[in-house]
Amino acid sequence: MRSALRSNTGVGAEVKIVTETKKDNKPASHSSGKNSGIYKKDVSSDVRINIKIDEDDIISRVARGVADIVGSLTNGIRERTNTYNTGHEQKKAEVEALKEEIYEPEGGLIKRVKITRWPGRFNFYEGFREDAMRYHRLKGKPCPYVQFFSYTPQYRHMNAAQSAYYLYFRECVRSGNPIKADLSYVLLYVYEIINLYDVIPPERGLSLLLDIWFFYKDQHKPLNKYLAEWVCDYCLIHKLTLPAQKLAPILSRALETATLREFYITAGAESDAEILCSLSSHYNWRDSKYVHPADDSEEARKKASENEKLFQRHIYGAINYAAARTGDPRLTIGVMRPAKVVRDAFCGSLCAHNVKRRLEVEYLSYSRSQEQRLYITDIVKYAENRVRAALGIKTRLRVSSLDDKTKAVIDEYFARELPAAVKRISSRKDAEEAEARYYEALYGSEDKGEVSVAAAKEIEQASWIVTERLTSALDNGQESTSSDEDSDTIISGTDGTGVPRSEVAGTSNNIAGCYNVDKADEDEINFINSGDNDDPYAISGGYDGNTTDSEDTISENQGNNTTGGSFIDKLDTVCREFLSTALAGDVVAQAELCRKHGVYADDIAARINEASADDENIGDIILELTADGFYTVIEDYKEEITV
Repeated sequence: MRSALRSNTGVGAEVKIVTETKKDNKPASHSSGKNSGIYKKDVSSDVRINIKIDEDDIISRVARGVADIVGSLTNGIRERTNTYNTGHEQKKAEVEALKEEIYEPEGGLIKRVKITRWPGRFNFYEGFREDAMRYHRLKGKPCPYVQFFSYTPQYRHMNAAQSAYYLYFRECVRSGNPIKADLSYVLLYVYEIINLYDVIPPERGLSLLLDIWFFYKDQHKPLNKYLAEWVCDYCLIHKLTLPAQKLAPILSRALETATLREFYITAGAESDAEILCSLSSHYNWRDSKYVHPADDSEEARKKASENEKLFQRHIYGAINYAAARTGDPRLTIGVMRPAKVVRDAFCGSLCAHNVKRRLEVEYLSYSRSQEQRLYITDIVKYAENRVRAALGIKTRLRVSSLDDKTKAVIDEYFARELPAAVKRISSRKDAEEAEARYYEALYGSEDKGEVSVAAAKEIEQASWIVTERLTSALDNGQESTSSDEDSDTIISGTDGTGVPRSEVAGTSNNIAGCYNVDKADEDEINFINSGDNDDPYAISGGYDGNTTDSEDTISENQGNNTTGGSFIDKLDTVCREFLSTALAGDVVAQAELCRKHGVYADDIAARINEASADDENIGDIILELTADGFYTVIEDYKEEITV
C-alpha cells in the first residue's frame, strides 16, 4: 500500500515535497488530529510551510488502484477457470473442448470407431506424465535385481536401486532381450508407453506393448487380461493395425480374456476354423499341457513347439475337412449381426486425463447357439485326441455328444493326414513277444546265415564241462552240510553225441533246479497258486500298498496282475458293478444297476474315469459312451482291466 500511495502522491500537483524514512515510524501529527498516512521525518519550519497534503485525493486514487487490481484479477479468473493448485504452486490446466473423431477401418469386423475425449476431469496422474517425460530420456545400465511391488506402480514409489533396475529392464525390453522383472516393473513401463503417446511414436509403442506381452505372458498371468484390453484401446485410438506375425504367439491369450474379441480375430485369424474355435468352443486346445514345455530345458521347449504346430495344423485342418465333407451348418461361421459397444479406454491403468478417451465401436458379431458351442467343443477335443494318439500320448479328453458321422469324417482326415505313429498292443502276451523281437533285433547276430547244429552241440558240451567244474568246487567247500541225496541230480540236457544227459556228479538240487527250466516254471506256478506263503508281498500282482497278511487279502489280490488294480480298489461297490457291466457289454444289467441305485450312468462313468485318470499306471479314462447310449471299456484297456 505504501508503494501505491507513493506512486499516487508523486503525480499529484498539490504535494511538493514528501520525504519518507524507515527509521522513524511515528506518524506526524497535525492540529486537526487526522493521520495523513505517511511517515515523515522532521524538516525545517520553512519547508513544512510549503507542504500541503490533499487526503481526499489520496483516498480516491487508492480506491481506483484497488478497483483496477480487483478487475484484473476477476478477468484472469474468468479466463482461467480450469486452474488447479498442486499444493505448492498454481499450474494452468490444459483447456480442451470436447472433440469427436470418427473413422472407419478398412476391412475386418470393426466397421466404425468414434473417439471422444474423457468427459470428466481429474488431476491424480498429471505428475506421473511429467515424471515419465523425465525418465524417458534416461538410459539404463546393468545392475543387480531388486524386488519392487506397488498396487499402482509409479516412479515416485521406487528408491534409487529400484529406479536403476527399472531403467536396465527397460533397455533390455527395447533391445529384445527380456530379463527377470516383477509385475510392477512391467506395468510401469506399460503405463509409460500409454501416457507418452506424443513422445513414443504409436507404431513403436504398439511393437513394445506386444513384445512385453509376449515376453511376460507366462510369468505374469494378470498381464494377459490387462494387455488384451489396453492393446485394443491403443490401436483403436491411434488407428493402428495389429501385425499378424507378432500377434500369433499371443492370440490365444487375447481371445481368452478380451471383451472385444472381434478386434483380435480380424487381425490374427487365418481361417474360418480358427474363428469358430475362438468364438464357439468352450475348450481351448492351447491350454493343453502338451503344447507347453514340461521344464526349462531346450529339449522340452523344442518338443512343445513341435507339438503346438501339429495341434494347430491338424485340429483346424480336421474342422475345415469336416465342414467341406458334411456341409453341416454348425461348422460355418453363420450370420453376422451388427453390434455396438461403448468402452472407456485404458480402464484400470494409470492414465493421465489428456490421454484417456471414450470409444464407441460398431462391429459385426457372430451369432452362435449353445448347440453349436457344444458341437464345436467336442470336435476340437476329438481332433486333439487323434493328434495325441499320433504322438503316442496315452491320455485322452472326454468327448460326450459327438455323433458317429462326424467322428468318421475326422477319422478319415487323420488316417490320411496324420496316422497313428504306434498301434497299441492290447494283449500282454503280444507285448512280451514284441519286446522279445525288439531285443532280438538289437542284440542278435548280424550273420543271418545257416545255423550249424554241430557247432551248437560243441558249445553246449563245453558249457556243461565248465558247469561241472564250478558245481564240483562248490560242493567241495560245503561237504559238511551236503547230504547224500544231493549228490546225484538229473539235469535236462544232452551230451556231445546228442543223447539226453542223464546225470552230473557232484551237483546239488538247488543248483540243478536253476537249469531245469520246466521244473522251475512248475514250481513258480505252484508257488503263485498256493496262497499259503507267509510273505504278504509275494503275490503275482506285486505290493499294492496293503500290508495285511490275511488269507482273504492275499487271495483277493492274487492274479490281479493288471494295470487297473490300484485304482479299482478305490472304487465303491456301485462303481465296480458298473465297471463289470461295461467290461461285459451288458446293456440291460447296466441300466438295471442305475435304476436300482437311483443314479445316472454319466455320473458313475465320470467317477470311474476320474479315478483311472488319476491312477499312476493308467492315467487315462477307460470308459466311453457308445452310439447306443451305454458305456463300455475302451478297446485298448479291455485286456488290462480285471474287476
